[in-house]
Parts: sequence; C-alpha cells; structure tokens
Amino acid sequence: MAHMTNLTFDVSTWEIYACLLHGGTLVCVDSATVLDAEAVLQLYRQHHVKTAFVTPSLFRSYTMQAPTLFTGLDMLCVGGEAVHLADLRAAEQYLTGKFVNGYGPTENTTFSTTFLVSKNEQYTNG
Repeated sequence: MAHMTNLTFDVSTWEIYACLLHGGTLVCVDSATVLDAEAVLQLYRQHHVKTAFVTPSLFRSYTMQAPTLFTGLDMLCVGGEAVHLADLRAAEQYLTGKFVNGYGPTENTTFSTTFLVSKNEQYTNG
C-alpha cells in the first residue's frame, strides 16, 4: 500500500494500520514524489503498489498527467473532499480495480462511510 498522506491527515492511520495489520508492505512516498504523477507511476510499478488513497484534487491531477498510474491497482480510495463525476469518468478506463469514495470527518479518525463506485452506476456525491 502507498503511504502518501501527511501524518497529520487522519487518513494516514488507515494507510498505515490497514496495511500493516493485514501483513502488507507499506511504501512510504515523500511529498515531492506525491506531486509528480510520473514519479508516482514509476514508484507504484517498482514496488508493486496495489492499494492507494488520494484526495480528489490529486486524483484529478493524476488523471490529467498520468492516468495509467491507476492501472494495476486493486483498490483506489479517494476522499477528503467531494469527488467530481467528470474526473471519475475521465479515469474509469484506467481503473482496473475497485474505486472507493471514502468520507469521514476527522472526529471519527478515518471514515464514517465508504461507497464502492460501480462503472455502470449513476454517481452523485453529496
């Protein structure tokens, strides 16, 4: 699993503990690499990353810069702000695994609820 969020972001607890408590390998990604879609793509391939969390803003950026970054992931979780349908549609041909929209206020530590988004489903966030 990729650990791409800052430790002050509550989602980092999900990245760290969901991975390690299930016997996975945590691939820590520095902040400069996170902002470089091509570098993230290379890192995912090199370390066989299968699960990642990104904010919708980063999801949009990756979709525009290196959409094949999502190919090969078993699960991509996006959350922290509203996901736009246009971004999902632009990326869906590259999403080979599950796409999960996660939402949860900081007070809950990680997620209050998640929703597995199907490619054949009308999607609204809100």
